[in-house]
Amino acid sequence: MFFKYIICLQSQIDSESDWSSTFGMIGQFFLLIVVFAVILFLAYFSTKWIASSRMGLKKNSFIKLIFNMPLGAGNSVGVIKVGERYFLIGISKENINCIAEIDGNDIPDSENETVKFPFEKYFQEYFNKNKANDKKDKE
Repeated sequence: MFFKYIICLQSQIDSESDWSSTFGMIGQFFLLIVVFAVILFLAYFSTKWIASSRMGLKKNSFIKLIFNMPLGAGNSVGVIKVGERYFLIGISKENINCIAEIDGNDIPDSENETVKFPFEKYFQEYFNKNKANDKKDKE
């Protein structure tokens, strides 16, 4: 009888420890999710803060990059504005070369004027050409 009582107590203790370990693992899982979310939150807002501080420096800069076109691996051509003058520059991994000075009237003002691809004009030409071809095919 005494052994049955000890075995019964032992089984109750084992079942309670299974439940407590299960709840402990679930708690740890949710804690890891919360820690991961906090890390993502901090990374996102620290990146935003760094970017905004750098943009503040860029807005007040005397030299502004107007346009940049990559030409290959590590090579590009850019237009910069220094004061009121514009320069075409060549950029490579090793150095930066001034190619030419550009007249400021040839460059659209990026804040006020946008360069648009005349899609409507080309679409209308294509549509009219196909319409004329369809009429020829029907005749």
